[in-house]
Amino acid sequence: LPSVSPRHGFPTVVPAPTPAPVSSPARPGDAHFADRPHPPTHPPSPAPPSCITPAKMSFLSQLVDQCMRQSEKVLVFTQSKGTLDEAEAMLAPKGVGYLRIDGSTGKVERQRKVDRFQREHGQGQGLPGGGEAEVPAVTVFLISTKAGSLGITLTSARHVVIFDPAWNPCHNAQAIHRAYRYGQQHEVFCYRLLYAGSKEQHMYDTASCKEGITQWVVEGRTTVMRKAAPGSKRRRG
Repeated sequence: LPSVSPRHGFPTVVPAPTPAPVSSPARPGDAHFADRPHPPTHPPSPAPPSCITPAKMSFLSQLVDQCMRQSEKVLVFTQSKGTLDEAEAMLAPKGVGYLRIDGSTGKVERQRKVDRFQREHGQGQGLPGGGEAEVPAVTVFLISTKAGSLGITLTSARHVVIFDPAWNPCHNAQAIHRAYRYGQQHEVFCYRLLYAGSKEQHMYDTASCKEGITQWVVEGRTTVMRKAAPGSKRRRG
């Protein structure tokens, strides 16, 4: 079994988007409290997906373009159905062949898509409406982390993208092991996409710490424990 690329296990950090300032409508008496901050009358509406993950989606788009030129395949794992929809909207105009598995995919349909992706020269391009047209070879597999991180073999892929982290480190590891497993004949590249200084980075640090503790207890690997929880002493363990 070939070794994982040095990028395996290390996050790809992207800058966090700067939120736009929120202003509230004028109210009677505001002039007396102009120098005091107060919450808006109505809470701000949540930003649409396109405003939440622009840097990540841009990275994914560039990676897909590179893999298409090199005739390599990509697995994209995310915990958000909205992110899967957004990724589909990004891939469709490119003419990229892709498949998708989420919680609504039946067992038979899921296995059919896995077999199709595994074929060396499989064909099929997903359509936003759920249909599939017979055009270019399948390059990307969009997968819900909880629905597709166990029980399937996808060794025809050389690139694994963890679009967002999970609190349980086993979910992230199992996602990577869909491609990096027995039967894999090539080097596997893993990309973890995180916004610097965000809750995602804290989740990744916490999950890494959990994984480090497990390896320390079970395997006695103290070096993993020390590297698993970077930062101040208060955040370790």
